[in-house]
Amino acid sequence: MFAYISGKLTYKSTKYVVLDVHGIGFRIFTPLSTYYKLPQINEATRLFTYLHVREDIILLYGFKTIEEKEAFEMLISVTGIGSKLAINVLSELSVEEFKSAVMKNDPRMLTSIPGIGKKIGQRILLELKEKVTLLPGKEPQGIGRRELVNDAISALISLGYTQSSSNDAINKVLSLRATGEKTGEEISLEVLIKQALKELR
Repeated sequence: MFAYISGKLTYKSTKYVVLDVHGIGFRIFTPLSTYYKLPQINEATRLFTYLHVREDIILLYGFKTIEEKEAFEMLISVTGIGSKLAINVLSELSVEEFKSAVMKNDPRMLTSIPGIGKKIGQRILLELKEKVTLLPGKEPQGIGRRELVNDAISALISLGYTQSSSNDAINKVLSLRATGEKTGEEISLEVLIKQALKELR
């Protein structure tokens, strides 16, 4: 129904955003991949949208790129995967990382995502093997976002911090960058670890 929605960003969180379109506020659920690319509050933006309709609920999902939306639609076409789980996948993996995992028939990256077990991971690989080739984007170069976070957590654990506190610190750093002046900029592993250590001390 809605191809995209353009408006003023009046609220953003790691779960959803609100776009003001001529006085009407649209609540749109987004993956972290989109959240990290959003502009500052009160700036204009556009999100490609998917309208999810059930008997008891109507929800809007939004994506900063058309590639993210296409990956989302592919994921929810898989038996046993709903919109929330599809959002989880795109919050953990970039479109390029997701495409690479499926094309290489590698379930490890998928099963590292909360909610994706062995059976669902194998189902994704089986049902999307042909479809995923239609997704644009090259194979990821260097370290991917999921791998970056995992490596940072491992480094903090080796320094004596718990997995829970390490994960919280890293998520806080990424959230602060997404809402600060460095919105959309890539972060290196070294910088991520250093900033997470500041949050832990």
